[in-house]
Amino acid sequence: MLNTIIIVGICLIFLRCLGCKVEILLLHLVGRCFSGVIVLYVCNFFLTQMNENFVVNINEMTLVVLALLGMPGAIFLYFLRWFLLILP
Repeated sequence: MLNTIIIVGICLIFLRCLGCKVEILLLHLVGRCFSGVIVLYVCNFFLTQMNENFVVNINEMTLVVLALLGMPGAIFLYFLRWFLLILP
């Protein structure tokens, strides 16, 4: 965990040196991540009510995909889950 924090800190310092507005970048990443988690949670709730085995787990990797891709990332995660279910 400490190594991850150090790597993220170094990346943020590097982006700051390149002239990027790191605060706006972080705000966008957190916003996309938060909205994607809400979409996944609601979709998982309805799929569980329909007794479907099509639930996407919410963990660190899904948070990274949602933060980087946003709503298309949520669609990608459900597509990936569907593809792994039909794969024998």
